[in-house]
Amino acid sequence: MRGRRAGHDARWLALLDDALTGDGVDIEVQPIVDIVAGRTDGYEALARFEHEDAEGVGPDVWFQRAREHELLAELQAAAAVKALALTGSLASDRFIAINVEPDAIPHPAVRAALLDHGDLSRVAIELNEHAVWHWEQMAPTIAELRTRGASFGMDDAGTGAEGLAHLERLAPVYVKVHRDVIDGIASDPSRVAVLGVVQQFAARVDAGLVGVGVERLEDALALRSLGVRHAQGYALSPPAPPWPDADPAALGRLALGE
Repeated sequence: MRGRRAGHDARWLALLDDALTGDGVDIEVQPIVDIVAGRTDGYEALARFEHEDAEGVGPDVWFQRAREHELLAELQAAAAVKALALTGSLASDRFIAINVEPDAIPHPAVRAALLDHGDLSRVAIELNEHAVWHWEQMAPTIAELRTRGASFGMDDAGTGAEGLAHLERLAPVYVKVHRDVIDGIASDPSRVAVLGVVQQFAARVDAGLVGVGVERLEDALALRSLGVRHAQGYALSPPAPPWPDADPAALGRLALGE
């Protein structure tokens, strides 16, 4: 059993070594849609990994293996480099959101990936509510990124109290509400109540809300009626190579209130 585990670890170390050089790393994006105005305002960058020896496992597995081998920051940096390289073709009125774990923010590889890009005025850095936050280590890099024009978003809010406590210190421009809250919100008063709590906290720092995991247009309509302006999910557009717009048919139905 130990030999099999060692072989497994060696294989993943080899796969991760390739990925850290950008080999087999690609980026898809998913629109972040203004469901009031009916337009795409930005995109979330989503890492995709293709390697003949990876057995088709998804990005979550890649990042988990990277964490197990203490290479998470380096892999997130490699994905960030790929995503930032796309900004030259990004429309001037749109932004790109890049996911970084809070504890990876001060890592030299992540700092280099972000700060070497220069102008970050159309870049939002999303930090996950449920990850580890060490403000003493994070704060200097966050301040430096802001001076380069970067904004911040909080991801996966609404399923725990810890992340809400970080809102005032981070002062994000938007808060993404977890799909567990959004999926089915059109017919579930308990989800509406949770959303209301997140709205109250976000309002304290003047942050907008983005409902994620919108799989049905009725949920998007419910979000709009509840005062949520932005949404993201398959009902509006699946992830795709840069740069897709939201589905016109979906926007048309939203405009009609259907």
